[in-house]
Amino acid sequence: MDVLGLAALVVGGFTACAEFGSYAFVHPVIRRLPAASHIEVEQGLLRTFGRVMPVLMTATVALGVANALAAGGQGGPAGWRWAAAAAYIAPGNRPLGSAAPAGGLESGPRPVGGLPGAAFVAAADRVRARLCRIRGRLRGTVMNVVIFGATGPLGQRITEAALAGGHHVTAFVRTLGRLEPHPGLREVTGDVLDARAVTAAVAGHDAVISALGHSRPSPDGQDLHPGASHIIEAMKAAAVGRLIWISSHGVGDSRGSSGFLFERIFVPLRLRGEFADKERQEALVTASDLDWTIVRPARLTNGPLTRRLRAQPRLKISIRDSISRADVARFVLTELEHGDHLLASPTLAAP
Repeated sequence: MDVLGLAALVVGGFTACAEFGSYAFVHPVIRRLPAASHIEVEQGLLRTFGRVMPVLMTATVALGVANALAAGGQGGPAGWRWAAAAAYIAPGNRPLGSAAPAGGLESGPRPVGGLPGAAFVAAADRVRARLCRIRGRLRGTVMNVVIFGATGPLGQRITEAALAGGHHVTAFVRTLGRLEPHPGLREVTGDVLDARAVTAAVAGHDAVISALGHSRPSPDGQDLHPGASHIIEAMKAAAVGRLIWISSHGVGDSRGSSGFLFERIFVPLRLRGEFADKERQEALVTASDLDWTIVRPARLTNGPLTRRLRAQPRLKISIRDSISRADVARFVLTELEHGDHLLASPTLAAP
C-alpha cells in the first residue's frame, strides 16, 4: 500500500469511527442528561469535534478520490481503488439523522416554540444566563435587586426573602414607611405608570422582580401592562438583564390547565379584566430579549414556609390547589440565585 492509500485509510477510518462512536455511544448517553447539562455537553462537542469533523470529512473525500484516480500505482487496479474510496467516504459522510416524513416539508410552518432550532437557541440562552448566575454565586456576589410591588402581600414576602439572602433591595413603592426598616433596604417612591420614575429606579441594579398586583376592584383605566413596558425599556436602557415576573396560573399557555370551574366560571365573573391585563404583561415580557422567568402561582395563602412545591410549566391544577406566599417568595429567591427556569413560565402549587 502506497502513502496515499495509507493516508486515505487512516483518515477515512478515523472519521468513520468517530461518527459511529458519536452516534452509537456518546449521544445515547447525553440525551439522558438534564436539559441544561445536555446543552452544555453539546456546546462543548460543537467547540471541539464540530470544528475538526468537517475538515476530516473533506479530507476523507479528497484522499479517497485521489487514491482511486491513482490507478496505476501500488494500490491495485482502479476498480478496487474506487471501491475503497466508497468505503472511506460513505461511513464518514453519511447523515445519521432520519429524513423528514413524507409531506412534512409541505405542511407549512410550525409554531416557533415547536421548532428544533428555536428550542435549541432558547436552551442555549438559558444555559448562558444560568452560567452567569453560577459564576456570580461562586464569587459570592451580592445582588442589587429592585422589587416592584414590594408592599403588596406577596411583594413583602419576596422583599423579606431577598434581604434574608443577603441581597440589597430597592423597594419601588407608592407610599414610604410600609416596610420594616432593614440595613439592606432602600425605598423609592413612584408610580409604575411613570416611565421616568421607573427608569430612575432600575438604573444600577443587577435584577428586577415584579410582584405588581391589582387592587380589588381594580379602578378603570389602571391596567398595569404599560408599567411592564416601562420596566422592560428601563432594563434595556440600563443593561439590566434578569427579570422575574409574577403572574397567575391560568394566563398564557397555562390556560386549559386549571379545570372547568376556575376557567369557565370564576375567571369570567371575577378576574376577566385582571387576567386580560396579565396576558398583555406576559406578552411584553416574553417578547423582550431579557433573561426572564414568569412565575404563575396557584391560589395564594398566608400559610407557613414548607419548602415543598410543584413547579412546572402548564402544570395541571384545580381550583382547590394553592400555595403559600412564603413558598412563592422562597422560589423567587432561588430562581434569582440559580436561574433554573430561565425563559420559562412555571406554575407553582403545593404538593
